[in-house]
Amino acid sequence: VHTEGLAFEVVTAEMVSQEGGRVVLEITDRLPSYQLVDDGGEVVAEKEGLPEATWQAELVPAPDASGWRFG
Repeated sequence: VHTEGLAFEVVTAEMVSQEGGRVVLEITDRLPSYQLVDDGGEVVAEKEGLPEATWQAELVPAPDASGWRFG
């Protein structure tokens, strides 16, 4: 099976702090409803999404300078 309509949605992302190359973000996201579909295109299951939730993430620069990673 594979998913259809599965998409994590970021509602807000705000910087809480920045110190010594580390950044803490407060993120509010949600997960809308999605479907599990088999190889023939038949819907196997309807999955309920998740409501908005707020959490914090600490990010640090990637060692190869390609961007950020979770600390």
